[in-house]
Amino acid sequence: MSISRFAKSILYQLAALGLLAVTVYLIMSMRTTGELERSYFRSSTYLLISSTVFLGTGIYSYRSYSKNHREYASDSFLLLLTGLISMIASVTAFIQFGGLETPFSESGYTAANVNILIMSVLPLPFFVRGTILAFGHNEDKLLKRISLAISLLVLIIYILAVPYGGAFRMLRYYRDFSFSASYMDDNDI
Repeated sequence: MSISRFAKSILYQLAALGLLAVTVYLIMSMRTTGELERSYFRSSTYLLISSTVFLGTGIYSYRSYSKNHREYASDSFLLLLTGLISMIASVTAFIQFGGLETPFSESGYTAANVNILIMSVLPLPFFVRGTILAFGHNEDKLLKRISLAISLLVLIIYILAVPYGGAFRMLRYYRDFSFSASYMDDNDI
């Protein structure tokens, strides 16, 4: 079975868009009144499940395909490294900062901020790999232009997700629980 660079580029960009959509959904729900704690646990669950899926898929693809087809080894390593790094980061953040008490204390906000950072960075390896594959030399010029245009479109969406979707926007902790930074003003970018 052989997959063209064009098809892999498109699949990686779709994976980056899917991860970005889930990230924006979870981050926006963290900023909803009274939903920070619940959304934190959803994001922790999402990070653990996605890390496990990346690790499992990377191990399976390396053991099954990469031994016979060396051109897929870099894809397997990407999945392995992404899964391993996100698993270590999310488990370490959960153990280090906790965030188990309700309403959140300062450590809970720190844990939520770490999850926001991990989720915001998670689509980047897939975007970068898809963009690298889009610059392939063996592809037809039309297919290369299409994959580069899709890469540019994903980049624009990713950039727009920062100010409008809340990616990389951290939460602030205030001791007064009547005003929570989880639903902060829009002018506080």
